[in-house]
This record gives sequence, C-alpha cells and structure tokens, in this order.
Amino acid sequence: DGLTPGEVVALGKIIEFPKTVTPPGARPISRIWRPLPTETGKLSYAGYGLDYDWELMPGRWAFYIHQADRKLAEISFAVVEGADAPAPSARDSTCFKLSSL
Repeated sequence: DGLTPGEVVALGKIIEFPKTVTPPGARPISRIWRPLPTETGKLSYAGYGLDYDWELMPGRWAFYIHQADRKLAEISFAVVEGADAPAPSARDSTCFKLSSL
C-alpha cells in the first residue's frame, strides 16, 4: 500500500570511523549508531559534525542509512591530513537527501 505523507519512519544512521578510537571516558568504538526518525514526503538531511579533537582523524569515513536490517543509502569520503578547509560548493549537496519515502 505504501506510506501516507507525514508518517514517521524509524531509520538509523551509522557513522563508521577510519579507525577505532577511544573517546574520553568511553570504551573503544569504530562506529556509532543514532536513531533517525524521518517523516515521509519531506526532504530530510543526515549529517555528522567533527566536534571533538578525538574525531579529527584522517582516513575513510562512511555514513549509512538503514531501515531495520536494510541498508538504504551509503556515502564515504576521505579526510586528508593537512588539507585546506573545505570551500562551499555551488552545486547541490551530496549529503543524504531523503525524500518521498
């Protein structure tokens, strides 16, 4: 039948780090999962900020969007040590755009 616009779908966001890290006061981790409730029929964005020093690491990062055990989207990118700060793009964003679930 499909979903009704405005219905909330329980999605999850996984962030995979380039290597295992130990945040202050926590156990070692190589990925984190966060709930991502998403309203159908609306454009949504999923992101992640590098807010702490322990997160600033070079290497391949990957983001995944899941619904239960089903992977819906993934994107990966490389953080390069010593690179210039990113400049805003004039093109459409390539972050996870979720629409018309």
